[in-house]
Amino acid sequence: MTAVAGRWVGLVFAVATPTLVLAQSAQSSQTSQTSGTAAVAPATSTSASAASQQPAQPGLALIDQLNQAAQRLSYTGTYIHQQTSGVQGVYMAKIHQQVQASGPVIRIESLDGDPREVVRQPKELRAYLPAAKVIKVQPGAPVRADFPMLSLQSAQQLSRYYRVSVSQGKRVAGYDTELVTLEPLDDKRWPVRCWVQRHERLMLKLQQLSHAGEVLEEQVFSELRVGHRAAPNVVSRYANESGWTTQVASIERLDPPKGVALPVPGFEVIAQMRHKPDGMRQVVVSDGLANASVFIERRKASAEDLNTRQRGALSMASSQHGDWLVTVMGELPPATVVTLAKAFPLSTLTTQ
Repeated sequence: MTAVAGRWVGLVFAVATPTLVLAQSAQSSQTSQTSGTAAVAPATSTSASAASQQPAQPGLALIDQLNQAAQRLSYTGTYIHQQTSGVQGVYMAKIHQQVQASGPVIRIESLDGDPREVVRQPKELRAYLPAAKVIKVQPGAPVRADFPMLSLQSAQQLSRYYRVSVSQGKRVAGYDTELVTLEPLDDKRWPVRCWVQRHERLMLKLQQLSHAGEVLEEQVFSELRVGHRAAPNVVSRYANESGWTTQVASIERLDPPKGVALPVPGFEVIAQMRHKPDGMRQVVVSDGLANASVFIERRKASAEDLNTRQRGALSMASSQHGDWLVTVMGELPPATVVTLAKAFPLSTLTTQ
């Protein structure tokens, strides 16, 4: 199994970082570690100009408020992520967030399978794997928004490629909500719905839908307590144990190239990394809401590599470009990742 194909095994149950980090940590003994993060994108000049002439959409202010709430509130809750129907597609964790002077600190406890914990500091992530007594460390700040945050960008930027509306939502985890719907203006990305707590403005539930309206992914708090006392301990229970080995991820962060024209409108390169020692390049792209990672390896594809795959909202596709194999994995329709894989502009990256 190739490195990227191995990552797919760890990713098929995960889109949100809480799940993603724990899934990757569980797979780390078989595959090298990667950060499936992604971020933000400007539209083409024509599309951006047209969007700027549209009237303000209801719900944009609410999106900004929910993003701010995810950064300013302390809380503890039970998190459920379901990627497909059936027991095997369900992941559960306990999430504790405490807002400190340096920013929010998050501790995530897996409630399924082997015990695992992740602690995310503003500038570092630590994954604790007690079965192996290993701590995997990934330096650097996150470059994508993760539940219960929707986007790192202003809501006005999202309005270039999504139609935003607000309606009354059903109760979630015992709280009254407002329902925000983001309907894409093309078929290159998935529709999104999110339920926002009416008073604190924290997002309680997120769904990614197919274009036919089928629920592909769901992330939700089934139970939640908000307040500084709700998350008194964001230090891992394993932090002071002896006999553990610390492994720092061999990933070099590079400056993202400027002005790279991608084959899907609205997406931009916002982060770039080099994995050591194999030298594989990882490029992170996003339109501000939908995210994908592009893996670039100097090798020939196998028959398995060239199979397009989908699990929930997550799709993966590969394409051979001379000596280079390009694999795209992200929360996008299969046709979109195929387009990115086949027409990704390698010349601006492989020469660096």
